[in-house]
Amino acid sequence: MQDRSYISRYCKTKIDLAFVIDTSRSIPHEDFTRQIRFIEDIVRFIDVGPDDTRVASVAFSNYNFPEFGFNNFSRKQDVINAIKRIKHSRGDATRTYLALEYTHLNIYRPGNGERPDVADVVIVLTDGKTNPGSYDTYGDESGKKQTQIEAAIIKARPAFIFVIGVGSLVDIDELNGMSSNPDEEFTIQVSSFEALNTDTVKRTLLSRVCVAVGTTIPQPILTTPSNYISDRPNRPRYCQAKVDLAFVVDTSRSIPHIDFTRQIRFIEDIVSFLDVGPDKTRVASVSFSNYNFPEFGFNNHSRKQDVINAIKRIKHSQGDATRTYLALEYTHLNIYRPGNGERPDVADVVIVLTDGKTNPGSYDKYGDESGKQQTQIEAAIIKARPAFMFVIGIGSLVNIDELNGMSSDPDEEFTIQVSSFEALNTDTVKRTLLSRVCVAVGTTTPQPFLTTSFIPAKPYCQTKVDLAFVVDTSRSIPHIDFTRQIRFIDDIVSFLDVGPDKSRVASVSFSNYGFPEFGFNNFSRKQDVLKSIKRIDHSQGDATRTYLALEYTHFILYGPGNGERPDVADVVIVLTDGKTNPGSYDKYGDESGKQQTQIEAAIIKARPAFVFVIGVGNLVDIDELNGISSNPDEEFTIQVSSFEALNTDTVKRTLLSRVCVAVGTTIPQPQPYLSTPKPPSPPCRRAVADIFFIADSSTSIGITAFNDLKRFATSVVNRFTIGPDHIKIGLITFSDDAEIQFTLNTYRRKSDVINAVLNIPYTTGITNTHKALQLLDKYGFTRASGGRGNTVPKIAIVVTDGASTKPLRTKLQAIKAKNQGTIMFSIGVGPYIDQQELDIIASSPKSKYSFSVDSYAALSSIESSLARRTCIAALDRNP
Repeated sequence: MQDRSYISRYCKTKIDLAFVIDTSRSIPHEDFTRQIRFIEDIVRFIDVGPDDTRVASVAFSNYNFPEFGFNNFSRKQDVINAIKRIKHSRGDATRTYLALEYTHLNIYRPGNGERPDVADVVIVLTDGKTNPGSYDTYGDESGKKQTQIEAAIIKARPAFIFVIGVGSLVDIDELNGMSSNPDEEFTIQVSSFEALNTDTVKRTLLSRVCVAVGTTIPQPILTTPSNYISDRPNRPRYCQAKVDLAFVVDTSRSIPHIDFTRQIRFIEDIVSFLDVGPDKTRVASVSFSNYNFPEFGFNNHSRKQDVINAIKRIKHSQGDATRTYLALEYTHLNIYRPGNGERPDVADVVIVLTDGKTNPGSYDKYGDESGKQQTQIEAAIIKARPAFMFVIGIGSLVNIDELNGMSSDPDEEFTIQVSSFEALNTDTVKRTLLSRVCVAVGTTTPQPFLTTSFIPAKPYCQTKVDLAFVVDTSRSIPHIDFTRQIRFIDDIVSFLDVGPDKSRVASVSFSNYGFPEFGFNNFSRKQDVLKSIKRIDHSQGDATRTYLALEYTHFILYGPGNGERPDVADVVIVLTDGKTNPGSYDKYGDESGKQQTQIEAAIIKARPAFVFVIGVGNLVDIDELNGISSNPDEEFTIQVSSFEALNTDTVKRTLLSRVCVAVGTTIPQPQPYLSTPKPPSPPCRRAVADIFFIADSSTSIGITAFNDLKRFATSVVNRFTIGPDHIKIGLITFSDDAEIQFTLNTYRRKSDVINAVLNIPYTTGITNTHKALQLLDKYGFTRASGGRGNTVPKIAIVVTDGASTKPLRTKLQAIKAKNQGTIMFSIGVGPYIDQQELDIIASSPKSKYSFSVDSYAALSSIESSLARRTCIAALDRNP
């Protein structure tokens, strides 16, 4: 459960607050639950009551769905419970105008609880633009226009409208048209529902509401946490050295306006760190898109505040070209021209910010390639002054070769690439840039790295190992992510005690071919190993022939005479962002290539060696990762969402701790990045029982969560002794219908049961729990299905994420099962469970047989408890 201990009341001013909530099918169910959690947390911040703030809500997709009005609930907990009950309608249209019309015609209608002497506030949440579908007379454009009309009627009450656009499919013009003015205060745009569900966004919204309704709560900025902005004039100075600093700023139309404001905020914050003045640092700027736009020179402003005010005035030109060369030409011809404030005895520093590559458009003689070449020429003239050029590329449309060509050498110091303008606007990037500037101009300020580097005071494992890194270098990994991967490996090695009689390190990389990097005999000093890791090349091959690298690992790296020691534990760490893909380079197809990867991994594990596999991003195949890694999967497979997530202290310490545990040290294991259960307690070897898992496979779960459910079931099974004379397992899934996936006598071995569970298909549909219980009653424990009658305990474990469609039938079937001697466990997952129904399904006492968790990913938290209670139930009732 999320920690909400930080919650306190924001505004003392009472308001009449209405939430207008998008519930269309474009929002995945997992994200819909995040949206509901966000609204819950907003309400928790507020003083709710008949004489305090009142809350109402309407949802919408293809229709509007009235949820509750101002008069319905007078207690905060009742409001929160009502929010939890908001349904994910999953309609195929987004008729925003219907919900806004309902808001002003019904929610704020006199007599419905709205108070004339209290401020009205409406918060609209949506992940897309108005889309009438085929439900009325409006087309796309007229539908959007109607949305603006309905919003205008609300604002004319008057009411404050805040609009939160989530994701990349929103229309910023539509959001701004709905929201009150100014847009930058009343429109909030976030990249995802995960980003929505952060303290920063919640506090930003609440503070802005407070400011709007007339309180004096200070207003934080969405793109920069409030604890970071503080009083800029009093910030600590990074560099004592003075510089002549020029910002070259992209203002083209490819940058959304909210991102442009983030870019301006970034520049402001950089300047706020500097000592600005005629005899200190001087600042100038030029912006560019289809033309260059001189902003201000070194002589124009002598006070920091005047410089910051000038930065705020930089216009978003939104030109349809990106003529970077014009701005660079202006920089060396005008900004740094003698007499314009540039000082010969002061270091020159240029910072270029852009979200794309040079694009001359139709404005001059240059084509795309000659335009890029001209950009390189102008940059070379600046660097020849000499001047230090830092280039910051933002987003996925930049050209890394062009950025590196503009920047000073070495590229890894002077080129910074970030994934988005939100990522740009973080303390880490700001401090990284400032520290690198300091180092460049000759100060002694230590230089941080964009990806967090951390060196421990002492090595993690005292046990020596022969450690091989198998590193994916294929083209699917962007170069900035490849550098993060290298930094990760660098930091892992930094934790180890490296030497001829300590740990030895080797490496092979792979993409379309295997690329030997270095062996166990090559380097005896840690520093030499680290330098060799930095030299690993980003091959950018168009295939991912993982099997070649694994084959090289067991044939060569661990081959006799190559430095591997028979009396030392062997550890292999594989890093990849995708699945095996042979391309057209050999005889293997996709499936046979994957099989060959498994074969080569099995040979390594048979040495024996411990194989850890780290899968990065959403293109990996979890089954392939688990097949490569040692057992158990939950200890030896680590999956992270991105290379940024890989490069955190938590993941590094998780991997190192697991290595330590594997090779037999007693170093305690910190809380891992992925939910990992404690090592299983010994299975209940004497227990005998017939056990059926009854698994919800309805639409509301989603494929990712369903896979979590299957992994949970296999982990529980792994704790049992499986066999004809011990525990037998069967499994039923249910949605629209129920189906027996396998019976008690289908599989006799644990490995076969686990494989069968992992291969269960995800069906989707509604939650017909009663049908699963009927199937259990009719066929589950019969002799024909492998049941042993009343000679052994009968146990059913029901897992579901929502209330059943037919609650009465579910209740009757559960009671019947319990009356027939079946021990019933119930597990409810997520915010939409019906606890009363779960308790009815479960045997008594409910505290022992009924469980609930926040999500399918959290099921691992009850795995040990469920397995233990199941074993106890089996042992207690054995005759």
